[in-house]
Amino acid sequence: PSASLVLALDGIQDPGNLGTIIRLADWFGIEHIVCSPDTADVFSPKTVQATMGALAHVKVHYTELEDYLKAQAARQIPLFGTFLDGENMYTKELSANGIIVMGNEGNGIRPQIEKLINQKLYIPSFPPERETSESLNVAIATAVICAEFRRCQGNAAWEELEGIATSFEGVSKAYAIQAGREIRVMVNPDNVDDDATYLLCKDIAEKIEKTLTYPGQIRVTVIRERRAMGFAK
Repeated sequence: PSASLVLALDGIQDPGNLGTIIRLADWFGIEHIVCSPDTADVFSPKTVQATMGALAHVKVHYTELEDYLKAQAARQIPLFGTFLDGENMYTKELSANGIIVMGNEGNGIRPQIEKLINQKLYIPSFPPERETSESLNVAIATAVICAEFRRCQGNAAWEELEGIATSFEGVSKAYAIQAGREIRVMVNPDNVDDDATYLLCKDIAEKIEKTLTYPGQIRVTVIRERRAMGFAK
């Protein structure tokens, strides 16, 4: 957990949920899952079937979860968990390492485990004022959380992206917006004509795309003389 993400399961009872979580871990590149002793049996037929082969790629460990998390907390490892009074995970800066604790289907995370969690997260419903279901299935919640962690990790630090753009000749300033998916650059209008602007956008977009762990569409917009030209990669 000091250099990667680990899932910790606190009393997950349903073998189907456990198998689905193992499958999710495999999909999102999480290699280790730590389970409390009362979590469902990883080798039960229903669990194995639900993993759809992912069990071959993910290591599942059973241990006293409280003792394990205490040891990790002493090492200053971030411990994440989902709670109704947690911080909106879409507005919180999420680290590329740490332990994500998922709780029991009916009771959530046990109080003694909750005390150890130093990063409380909340998965907001949409829209916020609308009446909705009381909670999410634990496997679905795990998918939502893992996807957001990986999205944040995949978008390289905005400063790094801006540095890539300003390394090109003629670029005076660069601003990353929309979670690093659009880069706006300012150029010297005397040095860059329309044809060169298009090529500059293309080159910046291609170089930035190679930096992202999870590449997607990158848009580079060049601003000069109150006009804008762009390229989407």
